[in-house]
Amino acid sequence: MTTHATGCRRAAALLILGLLTGLVTGCSPTIDQRGNAPDPDDVLALQPGVDDKAKVFQLLGSPSTAGTFDDKIWYYISKRTATVAFLDPSVID
Repeated sequence: MTTHATGCRRAAALLILGLLTGLVTGCSPTIDQRGNAPDPDDVLALQPGVDDKAKVFQLLGSPSTAGTFDDKIWYYISKRTATVAFLDPSVID
């Protein structure tokens, strides 16, 4: 009887541990990054009036969009959200 009781306790403990693990991992947020968010250090490395479009493109990558009336204006647009379980995403950055 002792081995059967020990086996049942072990199985119950494993079941509870599995359920708790599922709850914890199910509540961790999912982070979603949309758009192009340049690294701040790369932005600081640019020298206005010295660096050309090719250098900007090399450091920051492709812009999200260009200016409507002036194609020399580039915009880098991004959004980072966190979603927990079934809740609506919340904007982080």
